[in-house]
Amino acid sequence: MSEEEFGFTGGDGRITLPCDAMVMEYALCLLRRGASAELEKAFLSTMAMPCHSANHVVP
Repeated sequence: MSEEEFGFTGGDGRITLPCDAMVMEYALCLLRRGASAELEKAFLSTMAMPCHSANHVVP
């Protein structure tokens, strides 16, 4: 179901979320609510790579 919702999958079967405003808002919501370390780890593991600033060049 998640794959159909987001439309992205990684090579290892993980769902790859876009790093956009909605994802960042969700991350901030988790932090504000004091999400457990396990939930934070699960959320972060869904991201293929960390979000980068537009000014930062990824090697």
